[in-house]
Amino acid sequence: MEKLFNRMTKVVHQNPSIPDELVARKYRSWVLLPTIAYKVLVPDEKESPLNLFQETILKLLLSGYKTSEYIADRLLLKVELVEYILQELVSQELLGSNGLVTDKGKALIDEQQEPDEMKIGYIFFDVSSQSFWDTFVLSKDLQYITSEFGEQYRQIELGKIDAPRKFRSVVVQSDLETLPPPPSSIEIINVLRRHKRRLRNRKNGHFVDEEVEQVVDVLPRFIEKVQFLEETFPLYVTTFMYMPSDVMNNSHWRVCYPFGKEPSQKLFDTLTILRDNQRHLKEEMSQLVQSALRTSEQDYNQAHTKEINEAKDYLVSVLGTKIETYNGPFYQLQQLFLKYKELKTATEKLNQGHAFDEIQSKISGYIIKSSHVIEETLSTVRILYVQKQKSNPEALDPLRLLSKHKPKNAEMLTEIAKQLGFQDEQDENAQTFFRFLAVSYGEVKYVEQSRSLRPLLSYHLLVAKDDTDHPFMKMVARFPEFIVYMQQLTNRRNEFAHTTEKRYNLHTMDEILAYTMEVVSILLTLSFNVVNLKKLVIHDEKKVDMDTKTRLLSEQTVDIEIGSNIRSHSTLFKALTEVHLLHTRKSDQFILSCTSALEALLNECILRAEFTGAKSLLAHTGSKTLSKVVEKGLSQQGFKLNVEKLPTPFLQVNMKKVKLNVEQLKHAVLNVKVYALLVSAANLRQPLFEQIGAVEPDFFETIILLSDMRGHGSGTTLTEEEANDLLQRLFTLFKNVYPEIKLFEVK
Repeated sequence: MEKLFNRMTKVVHQNPSIPDELVARKYRSWVLLPTIAYKVLVPDEKESPLNLFQETILKLLLSGYKTSEYIADRLLLKVELVEYILQELVSQELLGSNGLVTDKGKALIDEQQEPDEMKIGYIFFDVSSQSFWDTFVLSKDLQYITSEFGEQYRQIELGKIDAPRKFRSVVVQSDLETLPPPPSSIEIINVLRRHKRRLRNRKNGHFVDEEVEQVVDVLPRFIEKVQFLEETFPLYVTTFMYMPSDVMNNSHWRVCYPFGKEPSQKLFDTLTILRDNQRHLKEEMSQLVQSALRTSEQDYNQAHTKEINEAKDYLVSVLGTKIETYNGPFYQLQQLFLKYKELKTATEKLNQGHAFDEIQSKISGYIIKSSHVIEETLSTVRILYVQKQKSNPEALDPLRLLSKHKPKNAEMLTEIAKQLGFQDEQDENAQTFFRFLAVSYGEVKYVEQSRSLRPLLSYHLLVAKDDTDHPFMKMVARFPEFIVYMQQLTNRRNEFAHTTEKRYNLHTMDEILAYTMEVVSILLTLSFNVVNLKKLVIHDEKKVDMDTKTRLLSEQTVDIEIGSNIRSHSTLFKALTEVHLLHTRKSDQFILSCTSALEALLNECILRAEFTGAKSLLAHTGSKTLSKVVEKGLSQQGFKLNVEKLPTPFLQVNMKKVKLNVEQLKHAVLNVKVYALLVSAANLRQPLFEQIGAVEPDFFETIILLSDMRGHGSGTTLTEEEANDLLQRLFTLFKNVYPEIKLFEVK
């Protein structure tokens, strides 16, 4: 029997598009999808602002006032529900306070009862996925284009008629010989409603839902008007695969929804499965990815040829030659390696902290890149498991256990993680698994659009629950703290993304590279040569467990020194934990962590201080003059401040940078925060400052002197005795001041 689709099948182009700024240069590969078009007659269903209960009750009230009890009895509803609905109708001005329908309500009911406008158009059945596209196209809007004949490839013409542009397109093959049965009225309505939902989600910037489940829960009143018009024919629909513009961080191809302006995960999954049986399609995908990566590499490698080769050689020596077959993870690992080398070079040039900010910037990029490597690898493994699931009709849908509620999903995923053998933090109050795995159904379902770490991790936990061969089984054996580690890595990445105040230890950079490579080796089932790894980095297989225990000890110390109530303020608690942790490690960034903690404390003061009228004090220059002006006001509220002993750098602050605006101050440097609070306290007597001055008279002076000790980052060296004294002073200050600050409301 002759196939439905052949070298002469007509081609339809409905303007699929992705904004140019999201596509890497010219890297698009056009694709022709085998599709069946059905001509249908449908009413243009009006979208009512009322739900079923509201509309029914409003219609019941058209004949006059009725009590809640009467309505409840007629509709078999609870009186409480009826009263709630009546209040909703009143708030929408559809029902008056007298219980009668308003003119607005009558107009709405009349509008809903008007005959629906009938439309003729097409719905489309995707042959490859055996499901309808959630799209309706009016007959007049169906756009045929000119194309040359061909089997595996066809030339299509796009653009203006007088100046067409020709593109080669790859044809997705189909062996279909007979037309599928026509759609039922319910199927047609289902497509229409999904089409409207897609347009609404697109307009609101939400996930574009590609569910194929039926969304018709009750038979609509117009179902008898829906007709299939006995016209069915095969055609090819155009779309294109493309590479995202941020190839450096997203090295997987995407595919555009053929009737819209967004990527389609449904089509991505379908083509991923088909490529194994359609060699020309697989070659097109491979060429697309490699061309984009090759160009990005060429742009970068012109100045980094030696470094790139070194990166490749090192990665292969640790992970084996098999890593080269995974384009995305291999490319991302190369970029991580280069950032590691840049960071090491910058560290070696560190001289009394003058390059400290530059190093912190490099650390930020390094941590973010390490997350990208793992996200890329989890995405690669996900594609393999999507293929595996599709090829096995009896396979269970891993997403079947998810609900629409994040807390329920968090509980379920936490239980799965623990059943598999992953270890949570020992502190039960931490709830790392629960907080990290609180994902929505949509986040996991459409993870290929976001490629975010938490949904990817959640997806693989669900798969591993039913598949004993999943790499997570090996991960549990070799790295049971994996989820905790990923949560810590995510926290570090987010802190760098949202603040300029956080600082991190340089010694963790070796650990991150080592653990990232080990995670990749486990997920992709690669070799992991520790001997070759240690030729470059310091790697202790037990370090994560040791870090967890050390951090837990620091948290307990903060509890004892400050009081357990400090845990209620997560930012301050984490800052003080970091202080104690770096003190324990005798880190050269201990002073920086102290000032970061103080900055967080000052932010709490800023949120509660009064700045009205204090601007006039800033007319003084940032010198002893201003300090002497505020000195008197501070002493009246119990503070000690000897201007003669203040460090010179503090007296040289540029007063133009001191803005008495809370949002700006929250992100300002430490000395600017101090000046803002000084003028606030000196301008107006406030209970907040009187309370602080009573329990900690040296509050401002201590902070100013500590800020000066920070110097340029790591230029101040403390003896063990000095470090111990500083830690105790800081803890005492927090213990005295934090309870007083909590007494006042944020303004």
